[in-house]
Amino acid sequence: MLYTNITEKLLGLQGLIVKNIESDDRNIVIYAEFKRKTQLR
Repeated sequence: MLYTNITEKLLGLQGLIVKNIESDDRNIVIYAEFKRKTQLR
């Protein structure tokens, strides 16, 4: 069985889009957002 994106599945991060990563000597800041899901009414 081939597992793709297993880390995303384990952490519940399916659909997460990483926009930017900034780091310095002490910090890492990750800017991300989830894909929007369309709701039908």
